Amino acid sequence: MDLICNTHEHNKQIEFICMRDQCQEDRLGCFECFQNGNHKNHMEEVQKMSIYINQVQQQAKEYDDLIQKLQEWINQLNIGYGVLKKELEQRCNQIRELSKSFDQSLYNELSPFLFSFEKNKLQLHQMISESVKNLTQAINNSKNVLKLEGKIHQSLRNNKLKLLKYELTNQIKEDYIFAFAFNKEASLVVAGYESSKIKVFDFQQGQLIQRQELSNHSKRVRCIQFLQKCVQFISGSYDRSIILWEAQDNKQFYCKQILEGHTDDINCLIINNDEDLIISGSDDKTIRLWIKKSQWQSSQILTYHNGSVFCISINESQNQFISCAADNLIIVCQKEVDSSLWNIFQTIKVEWGVRLCFINNNLFTFQPYNKKQMIIYEQNKQTKMFVKQKEIAVKAGNDCFWYFPQKYIKSKSLLLNKNGSSLNLIKIKENGEFFQEQIIDFDDNYIHGTISEDGEYIITWDCNNEQIQVRQFSE
Repeated sequence: MDLICNTHEHNKQIEFICMRDQCQEDRLGCFECFQNGNHKNHMEEVQKMSIYINQVQQQAKEYDDLIQKLQEWINQLNIGYGVLKKELEQRCNQIRELSKSFDQSLYNELSPFLFSFEKNKLQLHQMISESVKNLTQAINNSKNVLKLEGKIHQSLRNNKLKLLKYELTNQIKEDYIFAFAFNKEASLVVAGYESSKIKVFDFQQGQLIQRQELSNHSKRVRCIQFLQKCVQFISGSYDRSIILWEAQDNKQFYCKQILEGHTDDINCLIINNDEDLIISGSDDKTIRLWIKKSQWQSSQILTYHNGSVFCISINESQNQFISCAADNLIIVCQKEVDSSLWNIFQTIKVEWGVRLCFINNNLFTFQPYNKKQMIIYEQNKQTKMFVKQKEIAVKAGNDCFWYFPQKYIKSKSLLLNKNGSSLNLIKIKENGEFFQEQIIDFDDNYIHGTISEDGEYIITWDCNNEQIQVRQFSE
């Protein structure tokens, strides 16, 4: 059985398999895969495919041996119960004959057996009944073991059948793009360019048709977010400004308001579910909060970080947000009760990283810079502080470039994590297990993109291909 490795188009024979239960990397690989660092942290659990195949064949033989042994036990039981049944039938016939013709000599001969049977029949019945009960229980236990194995194998088959996959459906040559955003219905896409312009596209089934070009920013556009309750989006730029864009009746966008206050490049933007709070992070080391009144206005400046702020994420209840920066800190900020003010709640010392994402109120992920592990933090129920729970294996690369934030799609329980030259698509199961669904490799670390709100489309631009690439979800 020759299996060919398609990772990075190696086209080499698969030679190794990982036997670790909780491994999140591709279990099968060629020599080049493992030479590049796959399964580096548990190489002792990697073995040759030939050994694994021999184990499978040996296991099949052992099952055959067990079936044969079971048949031998069945035969022995049939013989034993057959003999017991025959002896009981003989005794029954003798008693029946005695009842037909009450012969004195026959009675004298059989009476001791009648007396002993009367005395021992309860014991005999109990012994037979108990042995049958024990045997039945043993058979049922064995069946349950086989059912459990069956469920495991079925689960593996189902996982394989339901494996999420995004397939390339469209490619368009374009200039350098730093950021994308979908509207809620995935009918519009906006893209922010290095040249400072923004393009608006109609988006239908993966096809992009340019509708408009906007030129209000004076420097490269680094981040974009669509509002979900109205036809508006916000953009952040190297020109230190945030612009709120709104669509007119003819669906053409115009600059409705410019938010100024940051003193250096803007790296990240998020907006809350009520769409009355914008949070922005900048190279000026500050996080600014903007609230919606008659117009948007600055409400608070947070100066907790001592380095460029790269990424911000807000929790499910919208009362905490996390940020990471060049100072190797994750800051957890919490909203005061009955107040619009936010204060620092927790500081976590970490390796340098530029991506994090809340999964819910109690769980968030953090990607150290170009590392092969993504870290999971969980909130302690007693202290309410976030603590490192575990590390998840992810694909990396030779280097990494930021401006592609992590994004979690709740409807698909799917996390999109750019790391190095790879996009890691990670399924989060109900039991909290993280499972690597797909890895998309670009052979280049300058990748920018996002995923639609319903998880149906991934859109990217990478420096290697200099293309917008659209991938569509399939099962």
